[in-house]
Amino acid sequence: MHAFGRLGPANYNGGLFPIMTLRKPLVAANWKMNGSRAANAAWLNAFAPRRASMACEVVICAPAVYLESLVTAASGIDVGAQDVSERSPGAYTGDIAATMLVDIGCRWVIVGHSERRQLHAESDEAVAAKSEAALNAGLRPIVCVGESLAEREAGKTLEVVGRQLDVVLARVVGSRAEFKQIVGRGTRLKVDYGKEYFNIIDFTGTATRHFADPD
Repeated sequence: MHAFGRLGPANYNGGLFPIMTLRKPLVAANWKMNGSRAANAAWLNAFAPRRASMACEVVICAPAVYLESLVTAASGIDVGAQDVSERSPGAYTGDIAATMLVDIGCRWVIVGHSERRQLHAESDEAVAAKSEAALNAGLRPIVCVGESLAEREAGKTLEVVGRQLDVVLARVVGSRAEFKQIVGRGTRLKVDYGKEYFNIIDFTGTATRHFADPD
């Protein structure tokens, strides 16, 4: 499963097109269902001295119960959630609204991780709805796409990833064609997998040259 980029800007609303940019490299640590107060403090103490020398954005995506304490303790490190509800606050037991994450200081959220898709049966439509909810609240969603091993061995990588992208882009941009026009005006996109992923959106002209050699 691979994050295809960062949707933005952070002040996105329904009347603005989100634009995907690569200002600087992003390193996001997904802690999954791991951590404790003691372990988190030890990790921060070990990592903090190295942060100043890193020329990249750093995000910790931790379990929800630790997010607020990490926001307070993690100087120079952004904090993100591992999931978010597509719904507004209400009678949804166990869910966490995007506005709640913003309220405690989160700036990022992972959506569409393979484990959420596979273990919790999250559909492409649900991932798209969560991406939109995150953007509307001012979060930066890290949207994950990717094929299963069986799909890859069956030669369906581009079909699967293309479908996943199309559903998200249709929700937050309008279509893959409209996204091409936005990117064609100079916005940069990086997809962290390989050259085959760069063909999914079918860039043309100068955009093709921008993305011809991923590094």
